[in-house]
Amino acid sequence: MDRTRNAVERHLLHFDASKDKPGDRVLTYYSGMTPHRVHAHTRSTLADARVGNPLLQKLPDAQFSHYLEVDLPSDSVMMTYLARATEVDGSPTEDFLSLAIHVPRAGRRECVARRGLLAAGVDDIHPKLAWLLGDDAADGASVHSLLRAGRIEPDALHDLIDPFETASTLLFQHPGLINLNSDNGGEIPAIILQQCVGRALRLRGRSLLNAIRDLGADWSRRVPLLDDGQVVTDEEGTVFTIEVHERVRRFMSEPMGLALKYSQQLQELEGQTWRVQYGKTIDEHKPLKASAVATRPLLRADQTRWTLKALSRMNGVSTGSVTFQPPREGGWTIKETWSSDDAVSMDEETVAALVEGRMFARVDTATHEGAWIGTFAAQVLKDDETATFTAKHQSNRSGADFATVALSLDALRLDLEVDLKVTSKSTADALASVNLFVREPSGLERKVWSARPTTKGQYGNLRVDVINEWLRHLGAYAEFYDAAEKIITPAGWTSRMPLDIAPDFDKHATKKYIDVLAPVDNVFGIPLGPMTTTLDIPVPAAAASVKLYWGGLGTGEYDDTACACGITCTAVLELALPVVMLINGASQSNSGFISNLMKDPKVRYGIYALGAALIGAGSGSYIGLSQNPGKAAGTVAVKLLPALAKFGLKKLSIYLAEKAAEGVAKRSIPLIGLAFLAFDTAVTLLQLGQTIAAVVQSPFYYTTKLTRTFDLRGRVLPDPAFNKFPDHHDRMVVHVLYDAGNALPVQEQRLPAETLSRPLPFEFLDIAAGGRVKVIVIFYAANGWQSAFGATSWIDAKGANGSATLDLDVTVKNALIPLSKDSVYQHRQALAYEGGKHRWRQGPAPTTTIITVSPDAGHRLLSLGGITVAQRPAMLAYSWQATGLNLARDRPGARSDEAMFAMQNVSLLEDPEAGCAVTPVGFTLPCGIAYDIGSSEDGSGANYYLDPSLGEFDPDENLAGGYHIRRIALSLGAKPRFEPGSAQSWGRFPRAVDGFLVHPQGYAVAVSADTSKLYILQLPKQAGENTRATMASMYSGEGERVGLMKLPRAVAVALDGRLLVLEEGNRRIQCFDISGNPVPYFKQAGSSEKSAILSLRATSAQSTRYLDLSVEAKGYVFVLACDENGSIPEHYRVDIYEPDGSFLVSTPRVTAARIAVDLARSLYTLNWETWIGAEGRTEPSVSMWLPPPPKMRAGKGKK
Repeated sequence: MDRTRNAVERHLLHFDASKDKPGDRVLTYYSGMTPHRVHAHTRSTLADARVGNPLLQKLPDAQFSHYLEVDLPSDSVMMTYLARATEVDGSPTEDFLSLAIHVPRAGRRECVARRGLLAAGVDDIHPKLAWLLGDDAADGASVHSLLRAGRIEPDALHDLIDPFETASTLLFQHPGLINLNSDNGGEIPAIILQQCVGRALRLRGRSLLNAIRDLGADWSRRVPLLDDGQVVTDEEGTVFTIEVHERVRRFMSEPMGLALKYSQQLQELEGQTWRVQYGKTIDEHKPLKASAVATRPLLRADQTRWTLKALSRMNGVSTGSVTFQPPREGGWTIKETWSSDDAVSMDEETVAALVEGRMFARVDTATHEGAWIGTFAAQVLKDDETATFTAKHQSNRSGADFATVALSLDALRLDLEVDLKVTSKSTADALASVNLFVREPSGLERKVWSARPTTKGQYGNLRVDVINEWLRHLGAYAEFYDAAEKIITPAGWTSRMPLDIAPDFDKHATKKYIDVLAPVDNVFGIPLGPMTTTLDIPVPAAAASVKLYWGGLGTGEYDDTACACGITCTAVLELALPVVMLINGASQSNSGFISNLMKDPKVRYGIYALGAALIGAGSGSYIGLSQNPGKAAGTVAVKLLPALAKFGLKKLSIYLAEKAAEGVAKRSIPLIGLAFLAFDTAVTLLQLGQTIAAVVQSPFYYTTKLTRTFDLRGRVLPDPAFNKFPDHHDRMVVHVLYDAGNALPVQEQRLPAETLSRPLPFEFLDIAAGGRVKVIVIFYAANGWQSAFGATSWIDAKGANGSATLDLDVTVKNALIPLSKDSVYQHRQALAYEGGKHRWRQGPAPTTTIITVSPDAGHRLLSLGGITVAQRPAMLAYSWQATGLNLARDRPGARSDEAMFAMQNVSLLEDPEAGCAVTPVGFTLPCGIAYDIGSSEDGSGANYYLDPSLGEFDPDENLAGGYHIRRIALSLGAKPRFEPGSAQSWGRFPRAVDGFLVHPQGYAVAVSADTSKLYILQLPKQAGENTRATMASMYSGEGERVGLMKLPRAVAVALDGRLLVLEEGNRRIQCFDISGNPVPYFKQAGSSEKSAILSLRATSAQSTRYLDLSVEAKGYVFVLACDENGSIPEHYRVDIYEPDGSFLVSTPRVTAARIAVDLARSLYTLNWETWIGAEGRTEPSVSMWLPPPPKMRAGKGKK
């Protein structure tokens, strides 16, 4: 942030300060830290101002009462403001009259040229022009005359500082919008201000604009800054912050949410305000060659191989290389900082010796002093840049491969970070110390610094490369587990934090602080380049897996240990710092300054103390219960602002004083307060549902599991009924499923055409240990027909008998080849209620449609919720809304026939009544039910329903509310029990959802058409209290680009863990992973690249509604659609797409609202047909449709 500024451009500014009370008070305009006296317009200057300015010619005198001719930067974006001197309790200060964001003229012009606005016509006029002239006038002669005059110079709009500029500046300070990129003169900030903020103000900001205009100088007021209840003062007197008028605060929320939504949709802002992160759900393994079976080693995996359980990105965090070094006494690393404020300080003489090549490092072991010695080569320091020195081992000594030593000298030349890594595995000699020496010109060698290992005992070292791609800091903590998945309490662990803050931030017995991840690529528009953080994690010898916690701002479950550091750094470096830079004027040249801040550990340590209140009871507890990230950031702000005033941020304060103008931190205090206000306007659960704020709608914390690996190998055995594999065996696919989050290994083998009867081998090397695995084997014919299937039971994912290899056999069962004339599904039977019980009845498909009028007004079917299947328990369940349910409402009591929602379960077997169970109450709010199709049959499966009986969640009035996830036990041959209102919850959704499923890796997933959101919740190991139930995290949002959705109607999960979302608004299916990342999966016409999008086929219908989708084991996608108004059966169809997205076939006349496909590819539909069931209850019918058999090969007869 260079204080000198040579590149400037002249602007003639006009100010709408007519609301200011008359008098002799001087109005001052601040650009950067420079004050400029503003002049009141006279009749003569008003006339001059209108010459050549068609906009001012249309405005009355009162809308531009003052003026100033001033030089502003032409190479940087800057926040400016108009102020008026005042006093508060006898202390001098200034009130803000208006705010504005200066974007260089070139950037404004680039924005206009790119978007083709202002000259394009009245249908797409500039938002501020519509505000100034009134939207009614936008269609009239005023705008036409302006446009006929030619392109309006952007200066004509933005050099008029008025309530529109103030409102734009308030919104622009949100971390999801603020952008300081000065490429092309600041084109990106110009686009954000015009196309995101400006459009939002035009459509939903009228109340905010009117409030600022009507209040005049009273839209905000200065108030004394408090610290623990005491007024903060300095040598100049009282320090002030700002309080915004209640009307302004209230009206900021709606345009803010819309501006954030726009910022995630514009293609021009890719890489600035949004980016697409693609996910990965499978881990492909090459098949084992038959010739290699006899020669393969007994054991390949060993205790030094570790891997990630999940390969996909999670909420912006991607993990790369993973290496492990086995346990050794003293560990493998020493990483310490030698500081200028240490008792023995790192001083200018030390720096001089280092740059002159007179410093060397000596590494000592327990038995060998000087086991490794290396000298740091001389180099010239570059101003304002961190310098890295790597010691070169002395060539005349042994042990060159023992270690590496690197020094990092910070840009301020105040701290020297020493990083020793032991690299040799050839010796177990314990690491003792690393020492720095200086060679004096006389030849004398003098030791100047020394450090010992902080770990005591046998520790290995797990080295993990991590990239954080979202604009927030994340605390990184590690927790260790033994082979039995029991948590290990590390012995002899010494905190990596300084002693003064470790008691607050690194006090947990088992979760240990490792580091904090800074954001990469660009920070509020300033490019930083790739920044991989390498975590060196000491691992106890007994550890079999490591869980990494990433904690920061978000929603969902809160962990004060993991979250506090990340939240605190985010509040300071992502919310407050950009405002400081914006006030001083930011440009691309600031990238080095920002990079230095983000990398410097001493900066972070000075910041951490501000977040102590986020830990433990009080604020920490409330943040988790209220689901309010704004409260978390505000808790830090309470301490941050006094710290800025008191120069209390230690090294960060030095950076700001050195690199920015003197006093900029103090002058920024009230404007930083506005940034926290902007952030707080769009962080409640309801508001997040209307925005696409990826950072705060992600979880407060999430985890990555790293584990030792094992080798899985085995044999596929033929069906014992035939003693051979199926005759149709074009290929064999072997899936390895995990019972918890994991990239799923898969292997596909092409098979010879001849008869096969010998066992077929498979092998997966170095796959993740921990949890349980199941192996599924599927054979396919050449046309894709599933000809055989086999699966193991769940088994512990580890080597057998103390080894690192697990051997097992999988026996398949051949499918009998069915006979068929065509490939269209055929209706087989429907659920009916006869003789006082439910039964399956064979017959034609129902023809009742959504338009059909019920003959009985007291028994009307109003909506159909969802249908789900659990295969082995042989259960089917569904939800619906109707009148005439004859149930109590929400809790036991008097029964009612008014409209309510309900759920029911029936058996899939010969007697559906054997499994019949209905909810004991009806619900005022929508409910839902979702079964794991692969659920066990002993009542232990992952099967859940949504219970809305406690009402909507409200952080102040109803902490127990929400759409709670309750477990339901399914056992073969037994009736399940619904228990709404239970005190035990497995989590909850914040609002009603349109599609709900259980992911086999332990997640609940839903979509909402109202908010275009994907909701994901990792299910806990045990249920908990309703008031403390974890809230599902939100992903995606409204839009057309990859990663966004429009009117999502349903969600399904494929065998490999992919989530498929049916988007009615975009007429497509989009593929996501369990972290909300789009997954390229579908084939694209004319391209070898895969796409996350499957475009749905078009028909001749004038309109189509997409109602539901389901996916079967191989990946065939079933889509239920309704053309036109759905008044006749011919309007309904089920389209089937191949796994690669190619359209396959359509089944007509399926008059249903919801569908589910089981493992045998039978299709179940929830129909619009109704009948009166038990206790006079209105029920929808359910149908089963069977897949068509494949055609016989030529020469084959019927069998």
